[in-house]
Amino acid sequence: MTVRTRKTYLTKEGYEKLLLKKKQLEEELKKAKRRVGEAAGDEGLWHENAAFEQAESDVSMLIRLIGEVENQIATAQIAEISASRDHVVIGSTVKVRMDGIEKVFTVLGESESDLLSGKISYTSPIGKALLGAKAGGKVKAITPGGSVQIEVLEIN
Repeated sequence: MTVRTRKTYLTKEGYEKLLLKKKQLEEELKKAKRRVGEAAGDEGLWHENAAFEQAESDVSMLIRLIGEVENQIATAQIAEISASRDHVVIGSTVKVRMDGIEKVFTVLGESESDLLSGKISYTSPIGKALLGAKAGGKVKAITPGGSVQIEVLEIN
């Protein structure tokens, strides 16, 4: 597991979701540990026991996931959401025109992004290009698919 040492920005809601995710994973870990004991049985038999091996695998996976979430929490910095609509910041919802098509994006933290819902990370190529942009302005993003011109129509 790679440990992040740099701060990552999240909205307050994104941070709260991480805390909830950690709590849910810890509950799942408790259940998985109980399954290990149940699968081993009273005699502690684990040799060639598929249920035991699956439960042990689940425990290992959950421990890894909890570690990842703890790392995200440890490096999280809650972004100060500005009420100003004069430029794009983390938390801004932005109406843009790209390749003649209007789109709406919300610029959020890395773990909050969901492209299908229009939520993009501030570290993505488009998110990076939009940060600091003003309504009526144009920016250029370098994406894996090439260079994209983006016109900022509105900032909420």
